[in-house]
Amino acid sequence: MVGGVLFGMGGLRLISRLVHRGKK
Repeated sequence: MVGGVLFGMGGLRLISRLVHRGKK
């Protein structure tokens, strides 16, 4: 369960990175 939460947080970080790259 804890691992899933950490994985979700990592996914959000990756998405935010992709969004920043897309904007630029």
